[in-house]
Amino acid sequence: MLPLTRDALLAYGLRGNLFSSQDAGGSWQRIDTGTAAMLDGAATFGDGTVAIVGLSGVVLVSHDGGKSFVLLQQDDRKGLSAALAPSADTLVTVGEAGTSLIRLNRVRGAR
Repeated sequence: MLPLTRDALLAYGLRGNLFSSQDAGGSWQRIDTGTAAMLDGAATFGDGTVAIVGLSGVVLVSHDGGKSFVLLQQDDRKGLSAALAPSADTLVTVGEAGTSLIRLNRVRGAR
């Protein structure tokens, strides 16, 4: 689970399932992810960008505060389990292949 604001939450997990709540968990809406891979970790950026990582090298990126996501499939397809956003457009991940640095600028502006 990832809190975005006081009332906005994202819940993610098995089979690429991703859900959004805008009322502190009172109700939930499904968000299409384009993947069936397990989603394991998430990070938020200072500008409201959200990244969610998972198995099979899945990186989901949202530039609209978690309302919609773009799938950025990593070429090596190695599982990712955690993410940290140390600076704008830079995502540090840990997973099956160790740690890696992913530049998100290639999906900047995508909705």
